[in-house]
Amino acid sequence: MKRLVLVLLLLIPGCFQEEKPLLLVDYAHGEIFPPLDPRDLGYATLDTVFKEAGYEVRVISEPLTAKELRRAKVYLLAGPMNELSEEERSALRDFVERGGKVVVLVHIASPLRKFLEEYNITLGWVVAEHENTLGRAQDFMVRNVGEGELFEGVGSLSFYGAFSVRAPESYAFTSPRAWEDLNLNGVWEEGEPRGKFALIGMANYGKGYILVLGDDATLANRFIGEEDNFKLARNLAEWGLT
Repeated sequence: MKRLVLVLLLLIPGCFQEEKPLLLVDYAHGEIFPPLDPRDLGYATLDTVFKEAGYEVRVISEPLTAKELRRAKVYLLAGPMNELSEEERSALRDFVERGGKVVVLVHIASPLRKFLEEYNITLGWVVAEHENTLGRAQDFMVRNVGEGELFEGVGSLSFYGAFSVRAPESYAFTSPRAWEDLNLNGVWEEGEPRGKFALIGMANYGKGYILVLGDDATLANRFIGEEDNFKLARNLAEWGLT
């Protein structure tokens, strides 16, 4: 009888299938680039990359809890306009300490500062360039990306209004002639910080990591096909599984 039950269970679709890793996408903090959206500034392509890598993708529109994070491998916080609460930050600390990975894409810096400073990551201001520009001084390519599994096969990336990122590990560097464009006029003026800036940063905490891209447009549908942005997206999905 037991053997018959086992055979019947094996014939039922889904029985004993391995649970998929979970990408949890935040949509509870005023994000203006919507997940699963195929329009120019949505993230449907990025979500598809994770699905093709074997993930289940789930969008949450309520405040984040430890329960929501329990099964997640990666938590995506893309362009939040509102701060995470103290309770949400605490749940994320536990998540990362256990080995979870958080990917942060920056639209504006202020809602993220308190959260990121817990991991020794700080955001500067929007960076402008003289080299490899894409129409505006704030829109440009970087060719000094960095090394490591996240950047394998990534020779250049495009950014559209990216914030500088200071973190324990730094990647995606501008030229030495870049500057933080404090008044966003595309022209360097006396008093504006100048030099080589990182646009991607990462920090280790416990067994997990926080990764920050200074721009939420880089992986949006409209721009993910430019330069090696798509390759970076695929690497992110693979990195989340390690």
